[in-house]
Amino acid sequence: MASDWVSTVTVGAVGVLGAFFTWLTGKQGRDHTEKLASDRFDYERQVAADTRRQARIENAYLRLLGLVDQGSAWAQSVKPVLGTIPPRPVPDLPSVEQQVEVGTIVGAFGSAPVQQLYEEWRRVLREVVGAVEEIDRENLYRRAGVSEGTDAGQPWKQLSELRPKERAARDALARQVNTELNGEA
Repeated sequence: MASDWVSTVTVGAVGVLGAFFTWLTGKQGRDHTEKLASDRFDYERQVAADTRRQARIENAYLRLLGLVDQGSAWAQSVKPVLGTIPPRPVPDLPSVEQQVEVGTIVGAFGSAPVQQLYEEWRRVLREVVGAVEEIDRENLYRRAGVSEGTDAGQPWKQLSELRPKERAARDALARQVNTELNGEA
């Protein structure tokens, strides 16, 4: 008689343990599935964020190259040593608004090497602008019959020395952008 209740208790205990382990296995499976879904969601969110960032960088770099090409075209064609008949039109220098906008975008999304090369190109372009302004000032004084007592050819010499520097700075910047956009960085 004493053994009758032992088998009943044993069967009950095994049943409870079976139910517990079934529940535990199911919970572990649900937790694992939930973790996989969460990890996949995080991964997809990160991929989407990376894609948006890459698109912003590409847009910033394309706008940068457009501005640099426009500024370079001006620097290379302003004040030609030999004139043509009819004179060739000189492209416009990018507006201050364009320069500020692109500078802001490059500052926000550009890499440190691109930002540094862009600043180098801008420095050379400012020197070109200064040489052109000096040439214009000397021409104005010469037409007015006023002599400042300076070497009239110096700004022309400076401009001719700056043009290859501008071209080299532009090319270095374009190479860096190309490297970064093609994933070689």
